Amino acid sequence: MLVGDANIRLEFNDLLASYGLVQRVQGATHDAGGTLDVVCTRSDLPSPTVDILDGGLSDHRLLRWSSHLCGPAPVYDVRSQVLEIIRSRHVPSGTTS
Repeated sequence: MLVGDANIRLEFNDLLASYGLVQRVQGATHDAGGTLDVVCTRSDLPSPTVDILDGGLSDHRLLRWSSHLCGPAPVYDVRSQVLEIIRSRHVPSGTTS
């Protein structure tokens, strides 16, 4: 997840897409218009709902969102576990393998 005040008036969706990211804010986040504040997530994850709120303290809007963050599935190396079991059953104690 990439969030923050980009403070640039550029369309950088192509750049984000090249890194597998999508800009999730849909609307102006600044008094003068434009989306200067961003919430970006991976394109293969569900999109969070982003609320744009006027806090009244700044020329920028407040962004509020919630996301279900999940890590990648763990990777187990079963081969090393199987080899250890085989060694423990077939190598006599006191013998080096």
